[in-house]
Amino acid sequence: MKVVFWCVFFWVLVAGYAESPGSEGEHTTSRVGVKVLAPGLSPAVDVVAVHGLDGTWNETWRADNGVFWLRDLLPDVLPHARILSYGYDSRTYASSSISDQFIYDHAKALVAELAAFREYTNTRSRPIIFVAHSLGGLVVKSALIHSDSARPGGRERDKSISLSTTSIFFFGTPHRGSQGVSVGLLLVQARSIFMKTSSRLLQHLAENSEWLQMQQGQFADISREFNIKFFYELLPTKVSSYREIMFVPKHSAVIPEMVNSEEVAMDADHVSMVKFRLPDDENFVKVARRISSVAESAETHVKIKWETWRRVKGEQRVPWRIA
Repeated sequence: MKVVFWCVFFWVLVAGYAESPGSEGEHTTSRVGVKVLAPGLSPAVDVVAVHGLDGTWNETWRADNGVFWLRDLLPDVLPHARILSYGYDSRTYASSSISDQFIYDHAKALVAELAAFREYTNTRSRPIIFVAHSLGGLVVKSALIHSDSARPGGRERDKSISLSTTSIFFFGTPHRGSQGVSVGLLLVQARSIFMKTSSRLLQHLAENSEWLQMQQGQFADISREFNIKFFYELLPTKVSSYREIMFVPKHSAVIPEMVNSEEVAMDADHVSMVKFRLPDDENFVKVARRISSVAESAETHVKIKWETWRRVKGEQRVPWRIA
């Protein structure tokens, strides 16, 4: 009975609750890369959204009434923010070709593409607020670990991402993994008879896996540099007509020992916790208040980090200017 239950759970995880792998929308043919959702008015901060497993840069954040809150609601809260959404191939199945990359591969690509985009737009030192859902949070953590590892004289463009990051909003991120991953891998193998599949993104997600523990240990070393918000779901997600489950329970979505962090309960399930229908949606208000507060102190926070880096490099102090 347990095997049947977890089969249903992971069938929903990789199929029923994921956005359609072939769905793009928003007048673009690419599911990957940096997408500008709102340019901002004299922007002083970048908000960068990163979706999760089998998600897309747009549909992950779109409510059932069509509201794409990052584009339709957030600019009213943060008029001086440039709002970006990053897409990567997180599909576990598709009718055509599919990426076979690990989480760390996606993380390195996020750093490279975002750093290149910000350099091209002459905004290399602008503060960053990451907004990440589910697996996207693990990608962001690995991206910041990778970025922080850069040293003077090597990968300095990559270093700009961790130096500029002021805050991370984790939504339902499985920091300690999920149960039933072995069954999920079997399901991916079963689908491979009919479709292109990849199990790479599931392999590290077993509950308390060694990989997740190693990642968390590395992230803990740099986490005090960021203002962190852990958003966790209060409602179970319906996986069948008679079964519900907490996809990412609080004990996995929250790291209580993390300094400079806050735990925020969301009256929603794992999917709807990042889909807001109206500006007065209680869950959106929770996010809006916190992201506004973080944005106000972002310039000062990031300025200190950049000046510390310049001292480490032995450079003379460069007059500060938000790009």
